[in-house]
Amino acid sequence: MLVSLIQVPLFLSYLGREQFGVWVLAIQVSAWLQLLDGGMNGALARFIIDYRREPRGEQLRSCLATGMRVLLVQGVLVFALAATLGLGAQTLFGLPGKDAEPFSRIMLVLGVSGMLGFMNKVPQSWLYGCQRLDLANLVGLVMAPFELLLLVCFLSTGHGVMSLAWARLLMAGTALCITWWIAIRWVDFPWRLVRGGWDAPMFRLLAGFGGGMFLLTL
Repeated sequence: MLVSLIQVPLFLSYLGREQFGVWVLAIQVSAWLQLLDGGMNGALARFIIDYRREPRGEQLRSCLATGMRVLLVQGVLVFALAATLGLGAQTLFGLPGKDAEPFSRIMLVLGVSGMLGFMNKVPQSWLYGCQRLDLANLVGLVMAPFELLLLVCFLSTGHGVMSLAWARLLMAGTALCITWWIAIRWVDFPWRLVRGGWDAPMFRLLAGFGGGMFLLTL
């Protein structure tokens, strides 16, 4: 919360109102694209709670393997849509030419960040399913000041509004590595199980539960 309060006056002082407005629009569009999750993240966490104590591990294997594949496809779709929406900045959002070009570049970088974020949902779900929210919160606590440091470094070196996008990308990549490492090293993530194949009945089960969460989010 403190970092969020610091960020807005920091952005305005370095970027001005117009460039800050372009960033806010890009972030809003990126946030809407996150709805493509369709509740899969929450559904995966929910069923991990049920299956992780199963003696044979068949249901857990099916849940993790199917959930990971769905989230990877969703992540690629988020990247593709972000890049496409960025190219349509003038037509879709009425941005003038001088703002359309940085908006397109921002959306491309945010698309990659979003894709990395979807790849991070599997270990996040594992931490939640294993009731290790303390570790998830610790990652957030470490990443918040790191993000602020990145922003100050990029802004002070004259990268303009792209500073915010590059910082977001580095944050997403770092969070991905840290969360996977914690899940595997500290919470015994069963990596061998995700090598299993696609399971259509499990997908229907995850999608059915996730659909309700998706409607609630909407």
